[in-house]
Amino acid sequence: MGGGQIVQQQLDHILSLDGTLGEIEKTLERQKIKAEFAQKRLQQKVLVLDASKLEKLKFEIGGMDDEYFKLDGKIDGKSWELDSIKKEVDSLERLSKFSVKPRTYNIALNGALSFVAALEAINLFDTMKNANASGLTKASAILDFADIMINIGANVVEKKAGLPTPKQVNAILKNSASYVSGMVVLRGVLVFTANAISLLAAVVSAYVAFKDAMLEKKSGDTALYYANMTMMVGFLSLTASASLVAATHLISALSVGAVATFGAIASALGLLGLLIILIGAGLLLIFHESEIEAWLNACSWSKKRQQKYKDDSNKSSAVRASTWQHKMENALIDFYSMLYSPAINIQRFLSVFKVQVSAPLTNELEGFSARFYWSKEGDDKIQEINHHQLAKLSSGWKLYPNRTGYYFEFTEGKLCELLNLEVGSSIELIIEVESYPNGKGKKVIESATELYSLPTVVTKKDDGYLITKGVRYIKELSRLNQKFRFPERPPIK
Repeated sequence: MGGGQIVQQQLDHILSLDGTLGEIEKTLERQKIKAEFAQKRLQQKVLVLDASKLEKLKFEIGGMDDEYFKLDGKIDGKSWELDSIKKEVDSLERLSKFSVKPRTYNIALNGALSFVAALEAINLFDTMKNANASGLTKASAILDFADIMINIGANVVEKKAGLPTPKQVNAILKNSASYVSGMVVLRGVLVFTANAISLLAAVVSAYVAFKDAMLEKKSGDTALYYANMTMMVGFLSLTASASLVAATHLISALSVGAVATFGAIASALGLLGLLIILIGAGLLLIFHESEIEAWLNACSWSKKRQQKYKDDSNKSSAVRASTWQHKMENALIDFYSMLYSPAINIQRFLSVFKVQVSAPLTNELEGFSARFYWSKEGDDKIQEINHHQLAKLSSGWKLYPNRTGYYFEFTEGKLCELLNLEVGSSIELIIEVESYPNGKGKKVIESATELYSLPTVVTKKDDGYLITKGVRYIKELSRLNQKFRFPERPPIK
């Protein structure tokens, strides 16, 4: 075979291989495209599988979170109960140090609270009834009564269901105690409110005691000055106690040890304050002066030189004692007004009103005069009920059989008809009374130049004195002229 043939065969072989390589190349290209497509499909499937697994995992994690929060809330609730139990244990340990049984302590506490509540109720009634009492004094009496009543309520709740600790009260006030019930939140609010009222009452009472002490010092009554100062110290001690408790309620940064220390100091100050107040109250009862005692101590025959001719703003009988030395008539006016001033009261039985006037010293003829006025609720306009209207309202004043005073009766129906009152009206009935011991227009004492009727009341005004005659009584008559009324009976003749 020649060389040319060999070359030709090799070339043909190469050409055949080139076609085969082209086919192989095309096949590889197709396989590459299929592989890329399959890879994309595989990636999509993997992504779908991953997404479903993630969703499943998220759901499982969410369930675990809910379970965690439930368990965490149960733990917080149990910790809350544990703190309350620790509080009770601490209280019992303190009692055991003094060898006091819990039952004995509860009996003593209930008795003390009842006794103080009765005293505060009497004080509130007397203060509100006293026309000469200042607004601040009345506010103090109201706060003191509210203080003891809400603390009695807190004591009852503590026995029945327990009360939260200071830290727990702080959590309730900051709304971070979502794991407790609404009743527990209300108990926390009760604790905070009771302490806030105690703090306010102690502050106001301390100021009133200080003010009374200064007035007694000015009038020369040293004993009552020290008695009121003792009361003031006691109320200041209660103020400090309530302030420390308020700090534990409001300051979150306080540690458990600091809260315990504040609580112990507050308890000690509270007990000390109550003890001091009881001592001060005892001194006030011992050295308290009645109107007649104040007059005798300030008059010219007084053995107490520090009170002689000294004005006493707390007693109407000695409010202008400094003028008695130069004008004895003033002393006699104050003396007679103190002893023989008439007193007014209005009683209601069903639909009958009875105006009672107690007049210890009156003349048989024209022994006293009475004027009636009225005003609608919320209206400053005061209207007089004249004599002709009074004649239509009742048959007139009648003398009590024992001659200690007079009474005037009228029915609700006649009053509503006379004043043309609408259904459910409320009015203020105002009565002014003067008594005439020796008859109208005649002097009570022959030597007096101004005393013609009783009472002749003297009150301080700026640098001088204001003299007013007669006594005024105001009574609110509510829900008059209702569609349903009790059957009226005629006034007793």
